[in-house]
Amino acid sequence: MTISCGLLNLSGLCALRQIRVTVQPVASSTSQITKFTVGGVQGNILWAIGSPPTPGPSLSFDLKPLGLLGTGSFTLGMDVWTAAGLASGNYHFDYVVTATFI
Repeated sequence: MTISCGLLNLSGLCALRQIRVTVQPVASSTSQITKFTVGGVQGNILWAIGSPPTPGPSLSFDLKPLGLLGTGSFTLGMDVWTAAGLASGNYHFDYVVTATFI
């Protein structure tokens, strides 16, 4: 996931405001995400509490302001569940990520 605070975001004081990121799975009858884990970070990402969030079935965590023209990214790992007896093939594991200023 990449979050950016470019020139077009200055009206919302992007460079100065903390960001709350929420990650939630979308339920399915054949496959589902059971646990999210935040992995490595790059760029201007700094945790507001000093460390990455604890893995869980959904995540909500705060980031320090990115700074003027700041960009940062983090990886998102997940454990998944599939229903028994499914045919081999590709299955989708949907989730929703929101980022809002706090």
